[in-house]
Amino acid sequence: MEFGYKVGLATQADAGSIAKLVNTEYDKTKAVLPLTEKEVGEWIGKGWVAVARKEGGEVIGCQAVTTWPISGWHEFRSSVVKEEERGKGISMELKKYLLDMVHEKEPGAIFVGLKNEYSKGQEVLKSLGFAKVSTDQIPQHVKEEILTVGHDQVWQWYVLGYTVASQAENHELVQDPLALKNVARNTQ
Repeated sequence: MEFGYKVGLATQADAGSIAKLVNTEYDKTKAVLPLTEKEVGEWIGKGWVAVARKEGGEVIGCQAVTTWPISGWHEFRSSVVKEEERGKGISMELKKYLLDMVHEKEPGAIFVGLKNEYSKGQEVLKSLGFAKVSTDQIPQHVKEEILTVGHDQVWQWYVLGYTVASQAENHELVQDPLALKNVARNTQ
């Protein structure tokens, strides 16, 4: 526990703590959506929820990745870290942990982060190798899917595992497995 916390997968026993953490952030900023303990338990059951814990076991941060049902893309949802624990790199470590977990089980996985222009998460995603891309560069089937996964508005796309093919006339995205290998190597 080099930094005073340890990152790992969430368990069902964490659902209440995670819901409390998320809802406290919602009450303060409205930057995340409120969640019930049952909803958090369902997310945990799907397998991609990480938590940061203090030595005594207190949950001080959480991060979820959801898998979109049609494209199979993996979306990084908003991370939440207790206010007094911010600035210690916890959000970054949670994201690295989940990148490694998903990449281990699905080596060709494509990751996406959807941010607004004011989000602090933009810099974290960029430092992990995510590329900021325009909506025009996103494949049409993914643009259509966005409405089915709970987003009514998208401000900015950040994608990892695809790269912009600048030689292509329309600058479309093409899959880039090397980007994922480099991230996996850099997060270990």
